[in-house]
Amino acid sequence: DGVKPKLFGAGRNVRDWIHVDDHNAAVHEIIANGRSGETYLIGADGEIDNKAALELLLELMGRPADWYDHVSDRPGHDLRILGLSNGARSGLTGFVAGVSRSSKLAAHGVTINNLLPGAFDTDRLKGTMAGAAKKTGQPIESIMEARKKTIPAQRFGTPDEFGAVCAFLCSQQAGYINGQNVLTDGGAYPGSF
Repeated sequence: DGVKPKLFGAGRNVRDWIHVDDHNAAVHEIIANGRSGETYLIGADGEIDNKAALELLLELMGRPADWYDHVSDRPGHDLRILGLSNGARSGLTGFVAGVSRSSKLAAHGVTINNLLPGAFDTDRLKGTMAGAAKKTGQPIESIMEARKKTIPAQRFGTPDEFGAVCAFLCSQQAGYINGQNVLTDGGAYPGSF
């Protein structure tokens, strides 16, 4: 319609791109042939930055590769985010919740839940904080303390805590938990649901 797409910052943010049809086909394959008690991760091994993805889409639409507007990057933004956007996450969690509640699965002990982590003390988080420190000229300790203050628990989660929640959700003891979004974020999510 003549409206140019927006490119966030320089477009160096890396994502693992997967077409929704490919993702859904993988989910259906897991539903049809997966085994109870197994854990499945879906990825595409298609990591490219946002600028390259946008330029490819523009080319496929018959537009010049530079036919977009820039939007300012925010300070300290992590350029290597492999997660989903909020919109995609909402759609995926809704889809998974619907699929998980099918009696064809649930009656056979197949449970599907979403583990939604907040900020965990990982190398990735430390790299993000180091990038923010470099961009702002502040010590990394100051950046990390400021981030912790945005979390009601006033700390980052530990990898052991994440692993324990994940292990529990995959255990027999969690066999009656199905179709749920399990927040592990120190209370950071402000909503009721």
